[in-house]
Amino acid sequence: MFEFQTVFPGSSPLKIQMWDRDFVFGDDFIGETVVDLEDRFFSPEWQSIKHKPIEFRELHHKSTKVSQGLVKCWIEIVPSEVDMKEHIKWDISPRPPSEFVVRCVVWESKDVKIKDWEGTSDIFVRAFFNAEKNDKKTDIHYRSMDGKGSFNYRLLFDIQNPSPEQVLNLQIYDADLFSHNDFIGDASLNLALPIEDATLTNKPITLNKRYYDEFMQKYMGASELEYQDEESFWVELKDKDGNINGKVRLTLSVVPKKQAEDNPNAEARAEPNHSPYLPPPIGRMQFSWNPWTMLNQLVAPGVRNKILCAICIIICIVIIIMLLPNIMGQVIGGILF
Repeated sequence: MFEFQTVFPGSSPLKIQMWDRDFVFGDDFIGETVVDLEDRFFSPEWQSIKHKPIEFRELHHKSTKVSQGLVKCWIEIVPSEVDMKEHIKWDISPRPPSEFVVRCVVWESKDVKIKDWEGTSDIFVRAFFNAEKNDKKTDIHYRSMDGKGSFNYRLLFDIQNPSPEQVLNLQIYDADLFSHNDFIGDASLNLALPIEDATLTNKPITLNKRYYDEFMQKYMGASELEYQDEESFWVELKDKDGNINGKVRLTLSVVPKKQAEDNPNAEARAEPNHSPYLPPPIGRMQFSWNPWTMLNQLVAPGVRNKILCAICIIICIVIIIMLLPNIMGQVIGGILF
């Protein structure tokens, strides 16, 4: 905060300049904005505003007409006859960090690109705000043949506000046992708005359809959410070329840390399991002593038909080889006798 004394009419232009500090070759001038304080002070419109607005002003440089950035500022003009002891001093000290828990439920996936040669994918979802600190993974839906996966899996993240880590990154993979997992697609959700709303209200904020339609949609840009019901939504996951390689359905809420501790729930499907309750996943592979049942679960129909055809051909070849001596004996006997 800067305070100045001046006289109107008089020296009214206020210049706000932005510089780049350089300890070797001298500071570099970036740009400036000029505010006519006298024009404001004698303006009835300005005087009628009880709480002066926060401003975003463009910075300009004489070498170009292109804006050099924005400065966020707040300007108040107080007449000298006002008792400054009674005048409100605004507290501009940095806000202490507020702690929250982001509850992200991964329900299911669909339209996921098949990666394995046998026509299946072993799907799991990875999520993180900071990949090096707190990445979380769902369990694996093995042998998905149609791009669908069932998870019903809760991921919990401890975050703070203010913090630069307010973007939830989602990735979907095909798990491999003997090589690196195959990346399928990713997406990101900027949660700055619900985190800020939870900070201001000190209440949980759920990214439901009403909240999205009324507040968050205009901040999402091209990353629109497709709601299945009032609470859950689909997120498109794309590869590095921008191709949609699958969708994941989520429920997401931002909960103040104290309230999350007073009403806890656990990760995955462990107890306490509530808000919402997560049932066991469906459509997963089930062990069976029946080899035909296991074959149906392990490989896709197209590959399964190829395997069966190959088995039939092998059986036919074996039978021919076993019968070949008798056939040859009959042919030779017929020729000699």
